[in-house]
Amino acid sequence: MFENNLEHLLNELSRIEQIILMELNSWRVKNQDIDKNYLGLCITDEEIDSLISQPVREQETGFRTRQKEETLRTLAEEIEREKEANLKYRKDLRLHTADEDLNCIHVHNAKTLRVLSSLPAGSSPVHVDISSDRKYLAATNRISGDLTLYDLEKETAGGENGITIPLKKSPPCHPYHLIFSRDPSLCYVTDFDTGELMVIDLAMPAVVDRIRVGNKCFGMALDETGSTAYICTWDRASVALVDLDRRRVVEEYRGFGEVATHCAIDAPGHQLIVTCQGGDAGGAVRIMDLETREITTTITDEKIQGSIGVTIDV
Repeated sequence: MFENNLEHLLNELSRIEQIILMELNSWRVKNQDIDKNYLGLCITDEEIDSLISQPVREQETGFRTRQKEETLRTLAEEIEREKEANLKYRKDLRLHTADEDLNCIHVHNAKTLRVLSSLPAGSSPVHVDISSDRKYLAATNRISGDLTLYDLEKETAGGENGITIPLKKSPPCHPYHLIFSRDPSLCYVTDFDTGELMVIDLAMPAVVDRIRVGNKCFGMALDETGSTAYICTWDRASVALVDLDRRRVVEEYRGFGEVATHCAIDAPGHQLIVTCQGGDAGGAVRIMDLETREITTTITDEKIQGSIGVTIDV
């Protein structure tokens, strides 16, 4: 299945390139006068040779129609399979929501939002996420202090496919925000009570590391590489930068003025958007330049005193 539109476009361009090369080679074989440029085309033999020798893709010498046609058929079949997989995925697309009161994860039809089933979770599930390979769904349970992991490839919807991963090393434990790593076998969970970022290996399954961040870790965001986490600390009005490869805090950005709750990364704009909830100074949304590490914009309004979540429409 295509991961995105760019991958689909590159597949189509590859197919088009093969067609052009077939026609180009066909013309060169049939050309009666090799000393003349082809009439109707503003391109010389030297330019053609230069184009064919481009290191974009290794090209064969000579004219092999059968091999080129086979390549085209293979590409076309692959594209069709990917299209079918994409259509099936959109048709079967599901939304998953955590219900803190009913202690379950609701599975919705993404188009109609109708609840299709409910998966039993721990006590007070608060966050959910899906692995990059779309195989696993995980939920953090703040009162029971654990994580529920579901195998989405199994058809059962009664909850028997869910396993519980304990997160407590000792009370108290308040798992909050959950994000899968780019490696689908790992996920990260913030612990509001201990001020740690937990690294969970789903293959074991168990907590394999705890990164000390600061008191009351709340929301977080990962950069495009998946190697850096930005974590909001509730009581320090700051955002900690965590190197996930070295598994330690490398910087802390202060000056957010209020309780920092959640953040989102605007990668093209090189910005970090942070929501700040209430407090004596009032709520706000603050934007930090990721290159200069300076807060460039502060948005305050009486209507946003309780800012607690943020996402970017891309």
